[in-house]
Formats: sequence, C-alpha cells, structure tokens
Amino acid sequence: MRRRPRLPLALLVCLLPVSVATTAAGRGPIIVLAAGDSITAASYPAHLQALFDAAKLTVRVVNGGVKGHTSGEYLAFLKTSRLLRRTNPDFVLLQLGTNDVRIDADRTETPRFYRQMSEILDHVQDHRNPDGTRPVVFLSTIPPIVVTIPQRFDESSRRRVTDEINPAIRRLARERGLPLVETYELFARHPEWLPEIHPNEEGYRAIAHQWLEVLAPHVRRRAA
Repeated sequence: MRRRPRLPLALLVCLLPVSVATTAAGRGPIIVLAAGDSITAASYPAHLQALFDAAKLTVRVVNGGVKGHTSGEYLAFLKTSRLLRRTNPDFVLLQLGTNDVRIDADRTETPRFYRQMSEILDHVQDHRNPDGTRPVVFLSTIPPIVVTIPQRFDESSRRRVTDEINPAIRRLARERGLPLVETYELFARHPEWLPEIHPNEEGYRAIAHQWLEVLAPHVRRRAA
C-alpha cells in the first residue's frame, strides 16, 4: 500500500490564509492555483510568480502540485485536502497524466483517466469563492516521454502520451470550452529542455512563460 504523501513545504506555505497578502487598496491578490503532479510541484510556479511580479500584476501563485500523483490520486487529494476552500483560486492551471502512463500499479487506462479528469474539473468548477465567483480552469497537455525507466516508463508510455492521454485532454478542453496550453508541443519543439521525465530548469521557465501568455489577459481583466 502506498503511503499517503506529505504535503510539500511550498504547498503548506501557500495554504496560509490569503487575507495575509492584500493590495494597497485592501483587496486581496488574484490567486492562481497550479494543480498537478511533480512537474507542477517543481519550480514552474515559482518562475510564474516571478513573471507576474515583474509585470507588476498583483497575483499570488499557489503551488498545488503533489509528486507522484495520478489523476485518481489527485482527485482524492482535492476532495480531502480542502485545497480549494483554503485558497479560493481565481484561476486553476491543471496538468496531469504523466504518472497515468506508467507501467506499474499507477497505470491508468485512458477511459478511466478521462473520467477522473472530468471529476476533477467538476470539483473545481463547482467550487464557489467567497465573492461568488468560480475558478476559471486552464488545461495543459503533458510533455513527451523521452526516456525508458525500467518498471516505470517504456515505449508504450511514450505511445500513450501521443495517442491516448493528450487527445483525451484536448477533448476535455473542446467539450468544456477551456483554454488549452500545449506543453507537449513546447517540448516537441525544444527537446533540449526535456532530458528526462522532468524538464530542466530552462524547461520549467518556458512552461511558466507559456502560462503567463495565456493567463495575463484574463488576470488584467479580473484586476480591472
């Protein structure tokens, strides 16, 4: 039985009440929740925060990534952690699926992945913030699998990313009218940024820039 993962320190810090950080006008910052697995739990949310700061946008990026999580595990985490209630995000950036293509006990068949992702989206979109708004969700495809790791990832994992999991994510975006960020295409164009399962630091910075590009117009409208 897998031990329940401890919340990463960055997430524990971000779960402090958002009222502790307010603008000069007394209004709280716009909250962006980065939700996903270890690719999210690493450094792209910190890079995204730095980009918002440089753009003089009053945004707080919450790192809600949990290492090792499949779509099913993250669904359970959302339901038990009260993450949405604690953070009340304006925007949620969702990227899951890499662990679902593993070949060990984490393997998730694509129809089940689709159902679990649908439940995650329902859970997020059903949340109501104190001001009556609901989070706006952005979806992302997952990066290619570029290496073989014995008992974890093999050629079937690589194939499932392109033929099954990313098509399922794109389908969800179309069906629900959600903005989609093509992280897969980013690393297909720049394989030097993805030496293993996880990007290098330049790759994480590139992910942050992708998110900023799609988020900035929404953030500016919300702040107006």
